[in-house]
Amino acid sequence: MYIRFPIGHADEVHFNAHRVFHVSSIFDHPSIQKHMTLRRFAYVDDTGDLHLDTAVTAVEKDMKYGCGIYTFEKKIKKNIQPACLLSRPLHNFKRKIMKLEI
Repeated sequence: MYIRFPIGHADEVHFNAHRVFHVSSIFDHPSIQKHMTLRRFAYVDDTGDLHLDTAVTAVEKDMKYGCGIYTFEKKIKKNIQPACLLSRPLHNFKRKIMKLEI
């Protein structure tokens, strides 16, 4: 999942209710904590320079209005079996199809 939004040195509301978030504020959201893992982070700083594959902690502390680009991946639960292993055997499915065709 790709998310991008304005980032700065603190969570702020600017003119006309425009919001700027601290670079790490997104990690406080319960859904992100529970379901997502950060795979990649990039940002555009105040001067317009793009910083690719950067650590979140490497963002300039005095940045006022940049753009954070987050790439998240959904966490995979380890104890879940694929649906095909939980369903009925395939031969039962084939019998049902044969009955329908007749």
